[in-house]
Amino acid sequence: MTSSSATIYSRLLNLSQMKNVPYTSLPNTTLNEKYNVDTNVIDGYPIVKYFGIGVMHNIDLINGKRKYHQVYDGALFNQIPFRLSTTKLTDKTLFLEVPTTINNVQYFAYYLKEASLEESKILEVSGLSGNVSVKEFDTGVVNVLNPVGYITNNLSDKYLAIVSRLELNLSQVDMVGINEVVNILYPDGGVTLGELGVFSGKKNGDKLLQTQLMYFSELEYPVPLLNKTTLIMDVGGQEPLGVLNG
Repeated sequence: MTSSSATIYSRLLNLSQMKNVPYTSLPNTTLNEKYNVDTNVIDGYPIVKYFGIGVMHNIDLINGKRKYHQVYDGALFNQIPFRLSTTKLTDKTLFLEVPTTINNVQYFAYYLKEASLEESKILEVSGLSGNVSVKEFDTGVVNVLNPVGYITNNLSDKYLAIVSRLELNLSQVDMVGINEVVNILYPDGGVTLGELGVFSGKKNGDKLLQTQLMYFSELEYPVPLLNKTTLIMDVGGQEPLGVLNG
């Protein structure tokens, strides 16, 4: 599994859905507000299935150490678009189109890309780093409805992970597009594709509204991207287990 960290906005969305109450993004928490595009608000719950990417550069180190996000952060540190184009693109998987000018050239920047979202699963994970076992949890072989408890204060090395995997296979066009973006924004090089964010959003035609950072994780892909690259993030949560039989 790939690790990820949740923001407070993912928790707020989950609670709103649990209580079946309307969800409205808090002020100053969306990428739409950051880039001042499509800032109108519509009803309904957002869908969590859009990737954003960010780069890390030597200047991003604090006293030689990598910096980390706060749980209330609403964007990646150095978020870059997937594409910069001098004409509007018709790719239906690209969202958050932002007009921008770089070195006196006008571009359309596309900051989010739709990923595939797998069905949620409950996984039983055991073992230590380097020797980890993962299998799907079977509610049919444990006493779920007739709990027996356990009498030790010690927890096992097992935990249950409730996850849904988001995956995006970058095509050759995608990789060339990202490489071109980095060349334009960081012509001196020395850049690594260092962050992956999962964003929520509400579709309204070809627009994506109220886009919020829900989860983030670290990457380490040197740019330019040369080999086939797949962006993956497992989102959800985990709960420790007491001692289990077997």
